Amino acid sequence: KPIRGRGSRGVSVIESRKAYDDYFSVQPYKRSQVMLQEYIGGKEYTVSAVVGSGGFMYSIVPKRIIKKRGITYLSVTEKNPLIDEVVKKIESNFKPNGPFNVQLKIFRGRPYILEVNPRFSTTLVHTIAAGVNEVDCIIRDFLGMNTNEKRLSFKNKLTMIRYLTQYYVMESKLK
Repeated sequence: KPIRGRGSRGVSVIESRKAYDDYFSVQPYKRSQVMLQEYIGGKEYTVSAVVGSGGFMYSIVPKRIIKKRGITYLSVTEKNPLIDEVVKKIESNFKPNGPFNVQLKIFRGRPYILEVNPRFSTTLVHTIAAGVNEVDCIIRDFLGMNTNEKRLSFKNKLTMIRYLTQYYVMESKLK
């Protein structure tokens, strides 16, 4: 996968030396611009960690990815103590002072972190629909308006179905 990138762009499963060499004939990357990472099976999650400027963890919202192509198109919120534990360890070790996103997989009962991003997730809208408006929470935290730090809960098993549609209309038909 590219060392720098967004979504799943340039990510490929490589199963042989020939496939590795072929990757560079179809992708615009140099060998120094990619990294090899062991493929992990299992269920993939994108997790919103809502952390305030003082380090208070307002919420952890795991979303199991059902369909993804660059961005997540289909996901479901799932309460998962194992994921909560992993995210709390990340927070404890790195002490972020703002929201972050964790991409991970659970394989055979073990979590495997794929990446940690110091930003909101592209599934931000799913987190908000599930009852945790992390943008509002973080703004209020920054402005000192969250005086009663309390954990925010989310709706479990809420599914997001995302789709994109283009419409074409002649300009003369628009009023």
